[in-house]
Amino acid sequence: MMFRVLATCFAMLALVSCQASPMPAPTATAQPTHMPQPTYTPYPTNTPYPTNTPYPTTTPEPTETALPTATATRTATPTATACPTPEPSPTPSPTVIPEPTDTSTPTSTPKPPTATPGPTSTPVPAPTNTPAPTATPVKREVPLGQTFSIPGWEWKLYDVKKAKTVWFYSQSVTAQGHYLLVFIEFTNRQSGSAYPCDISPFSLTDSLGGTHNLSAPLSLERSASLNAGWQFQAASVWKKFNPGEVLGTVEAFDLPGGAGDIFLHLGGHTVYLGNFDEMPLEE
Repeated sequence: MMFRVLATCFAMLALVSCQASPMPAPTATAQPTHMPQPTYTPYPTNTPYPTNTPYPTTTPEPTETALPTATATRTATPTATACPTPEPSPTPSPTVIPEPTDTSTPTSTPKPPTATPGPTSTPVPAPTNTPAPTATPVKREVPLGQTFSIPGWEWKLYDVKKAKTVWFYSQSVTAQGHYLLVFIEFTNRQSGSAYPCDISPFSLTDSLGGTHNLSAPLSLERSASLNAGWQFQAASVWKKFNPGEVLGTVEAFDLPGGAGDIFLHLGGHTVYLGNFDEMPLEE
């Protein structure tokens, strides 16, 4: 029986040696399917057989399974797919559309309109020269007794005098130059009471270019006008006139020597009062 055991061992060794040479071909591994022979293992003494277990050490061939790592390289290939994704980034090139900003050039078109203000220079203040003709119609004749109509009033010049001093009883007022006393008759054509002094304009101009307005309250000219009213029996332009009332008034203007031609401007009318320097002095 020992002999049978030895024979079996030699047979197994022979089989192992035969199987060791064809190991490069993985297909020979299919032979282990004959392994059912280990049914003889009931003999514990055969335990040395496991020393042949180094044969299983050939199993490391499964390490070739590392080939899946090559598959990892295949998985890396999908990363290459990421390359196409950046390609869409060039799409911002359509943002070059801002070229329509060149349309700002049309904004330069308003420049021609800015040139149009040039015509505004055409209304040169030449019209201001038109007042000059108003001076031409004034005749060098004093229009005594001529009636002039203005809104709410009628007036006429009835005398012009030159005086150095005017009196109120024994009280006198003396001019720095000489007083020009202007006598005007007013008729109130309004429905209510009114003052002649409210008529505008109401002033004198002289050849020296001076303008002389109505006397201010509490001035020497105002006192001179009141004195002249008493002296020559005339009312004051500062008196209230009732509707339809007609009164003669006097207003004193203190003019310097050399004033020359004097013009009265009253309610839109201009009349000549004479040459102040040539007027006789009232005693």
